[in-house]
Amino acid sequence: GGGGGGAVSLVCPNAQVVLRSALFTLDGVSSALEIETGLWVDPVLMAWLAEPDSTEAELALPALYSRYMVGAGAGGAAAAGHAALGAEPGGAEQLEADLRACWALCGQLCGVLKASHGPAGVAVMQRELTVAQVLTDMELHGLPLHLPTLRRPLGEVQRRCEALSREAEALLGGPLNLGSPQQVSEALYARLRLPPPPVPAGAAARSGHGSTNEAHLARLAASRPDCALPAIVLEYRHLRKATDAFLEPLLAKAVSPHTSPHISP
Repeated sequence: GGGGGGAVSLVCPNAQVVLRSALFTLDGVSSALEIETGLWVDPVLMAWLAEPDSTEAELALPALYSRYMVGAGAGGAAAAGHAALGAEPGGAEQLEADLRACWALCGQLCGVLKASHGPAGVAVMQRELTVAQVLTDMELHGLPLHLPTLRRPLGEVQRRCEALSREAEALLGGPLNLGSPQQVSEALYARLRLPPPPVPAGAAARSGHGSTNEAHLARLAASRPDCALPAIVLEYRHLRKATDAFLEPLLAKAVSPHTSPHISP
């Protein structure tokens, strides 16, 4: 699309991904590439900035067009544009229809972004695109990683989990796998006779045991300070989540030969 001053804006859905891919093709010299992100317009990024809780499906172009153009009744060409964005790839005419629909969507989203972020709303998008370049530089050059520093908390967490297991077994007078929701449920509601959470009819029958979700365990820990098991289970789960979702995967990637230049053994 063109501007009144002769400048040309580039409509680029998912511009951060496109920027990242373009910078990676430079094989480690991305800092030498100057990209005028002020000329880039990204409808997906604008929609995400306006509604950060949107799902990936809700940020797809056909869904955005349906919500912001067709749903808002923005012009007589809205339905045609929505059909174009939802169609299978075609020839030059299809491509032109897609671009026109994207350009119209960007115009509508500019108003939405200004309503949610004020007059500087579009500038927020440009800052996000600049950050994409910085993050790509970081990925290309890597970050230093000291393995003993990473392994230390992993060992501490594992020892604490073992201690929590011993505490739970001492409390119950027998073995208990804190990682098993079924065993935890039996211990809480059958052996210790703590109140289970209310569940819809049939839900307990399908699962075979009362729920041990975090919200109910937190309520039990607060209302029954005389019983330590709910607090033990909560701490154990938080620690295991830290190791399973972060520490162990990071350590596995760190010892990869692809990352070894950035590692201090």
